[in-house]
Amino acid sequence: MKVTKKDRPYYAKWWFFISLLILGWLTPITKHWRVILFGENTFAYPFKVLNKYNYYSDAYIYSVNGKQYTARFETEYGRKDLPDKINVLYDPDDPKENITTQIEILYTDENLFFPVGLQIGLGVFFLALRFKDL
Repeated sequence: MKVTKKDRPYYAKWWFFISLLILGWLTPITKHWRVILFGENTFAYPFKVLNKYNYYSDAYIYSVNGKQYTARFETEYGRKDLPDKINVLYDPDDPKENITTQIEILYTDENLFFPVGLQIGLGVFFLALRFKDL
């Protein structure tokens, strides 16, 4: 018995599905493409900052042209061993726009919704196209 290969459209093939998943997971990183490609590099140093709940928390501050900006850096709750300095990429036109080299921050909160939603939607779409008999 000879097995014949079905002619499916390109969007129903495995390689297309996997490449779309990879692109979806790269979206939070490519969201900051301008800062990654054209940003400048500096170091941020830790400071104790009084926040809106009236307790001190650790923040990393970097200076650009005499002004200070807060770097987006997340620490685990209760972690005592903070790095002495962190690497920050910032946009020279808008120094408030920055990213750190901390990969975990790119896949948290609002940045995680799109890849997970895309992965679920693509999985349903792909399985519906591949297995019409189900």
